[in-house]
Amino acid sequence: VTIVFGALLSLAVPFNKRLWSPSYNIFMVGCATLMFAGLYAVCDAAPVTGLLPAGVKSACTITTAGLAPLRWLGTNAILFFVLSDSCGGLNWILSSITWGQPLCRNNIVGWFRYTVLWS
Repeated sequence: VTIVFGALLSLAVPFNKRLWSPSYNIFMVGCATLMFAGLYAVCDAAPVTGLLPAGVKSACTITTAGLAPLRWLGTNAILFFVLSDSCGGLNWILSSITWGQPLCRNNIVGWFRYTVLWS
């Protein structure tokens, strides 16, 4: 409902992400709600109900395992917010978990930079 309302409102008030226009806000609330409902259905509600076929239940299990890091980050969001603002404390803690050589590249921060961000 909010996605449609935001799209209709954009005819009168154009989308503007930098100024956070009302049409942009309402549209993004609808998108976020839809994403949350989809993830809830796949990760939380689907495995609990016994009405799913075995193939769908295994797909839900795989999806839940794949999304586990996001759940962990969301559960500890305040911790990461505080550590990210504490003079590089989060970077230091994550860089201390290393493997192999060179140590500056073979850690969680280096893996994220070179694998996920491709820099």
